[in-house]
Amino acid sequence: MNEFNLNHSKGEQIILDPTKLSMSKTDPRGIIEYANQDFMDVCGYSERELMGKPHNIVRHPDMPKVAFKLMWDHLKTGKTFYALVKNLTKQGNYYWVIAQLTTKFDENNNIISHFAKRKAAPKEAIDKIEKIYQLLKGIEDEKGMEVSYKYLMGLLEDKNQSYHDFFFELLQKKRSDLEDFFNPHINENNLDNFNDTLKPKLSSTPEPSIPLDKEIKLNPKRFIMSKTDARGIIEYANEYFMEISGYQEYELMGQPHNIIRHPDMPQVIFKLMWERLKKGQNIYALVKNLAKDKRYYWVLTSFNTKYNEKGEIIAYYARRKAAPENAVYQIEKLYKILRKIETTQNMEISERYLKGMLEEKKLTYDQYIMQVLDMSQNEINAYFSENDQQKKVEKNNIIQKLFKN
Repeated sequence: MNEFNLNHSKGEQIILDPTKLSMSKTDPRGIIEYANQDFMDVCGYSERELMGKPHNIVRHPDMPKVAFKLMWDHLKTGKTFYALVKNLTKQGNYYWVIAQLTTKFDENNNIISHFAKRKAAPKEAIDKIEKIYQLLKGIEDEKGMEVSYKYLMGLLEDKNQSYHDFFFELLQKKRSDLEDFFNPHINENNLDNFNDTLKPKLSSTPEPSIPLDKEIKLNPKRFIMSKTDARGIIEYANEYFMEISGYQEYELMGQPHNIIRHPDMPQVIFKLMWERLKKGQNIYALVKNLAKDKRYYWVLTSFNTKYNEKGEIIAYYARRKAAPENAVYQIEKLYKILRKIETTQNMEISERYLKGMLEEKKLTYDQYIMQVLDMSQNEINAYFSENDQQKKVEKNNIIQKLFKN
């Protein structure tokens, strides 16, 4: 290996917190569309600096190109790919991760995105793979990637192993261990079985028990925000969403949004919501959500739809803010009636009841929501505004009106 002149960077190694999960999403070309806070914390780039940039912005020059060729070959087939990767920070330092990469396809089997999860890599595995990477990188610098690829394939043939057989042997673990390691429902036992160096520091003080179905009071000045794909699968959740719901980011990504649906909510409300959104119509709704610990919280939600250049729905966005108690009191009475109809009869009859009630009141659904809230359309828009200074003043006045306490 010493025959090659390797140009290692002078940066220092960053030792990662083994409890953290770094995540990112790219389009089919490898352009970054999403990065979670842990990813940004370790690489040193802000969200603004990462969005729209090729993912190789964090590629370390010591990494052989053949490793990424192997990755892309696997991902194009739809297979999950695991790798040990040395990444580069904005400041020129480096860190090692175990990466799990997956591919998402549309209904026509076209690749629409790649998703990566990363956790701290154990030192023993780093020491082993680094020697192989140095050799492959040296071969590439002298002879080109085609020669390094042939060398790698020869190495695997010599061992009579596939790439992943070799990788799992390197870690001395099975595929199922890695799946557990990256699983959203990872627990202490999974980590114990994987590697002692990756154990989180668990508090010896038990968490206080929380009474079931206790209400969470929201800060009326903060937004709960999320984004789903066209099927309702979560692709983004902001910090306040996670704080209130009790789920961590890795527990939410890739899950259906109804993970937070409270069983008290009538199904007909979501039917109405989806019908509106599929037509491209924005909708406001008062929704009772369920936290991970079974507490609940009420939100006023604004939904809207995003389309691609072909006019096809590609995403749904939801912004939520605290729902005023008086509005909750009124809407909850209706929801109890609708839910009872659904459980004793069916949703079709509850839909008829809802439409009949609106006809009797001579109101559209939107007008009914405004009446329950005792807010005009302009006031609702101001309540959800973020930037305009005049609207901020209006929003503060509305908050004082709705939340007198």
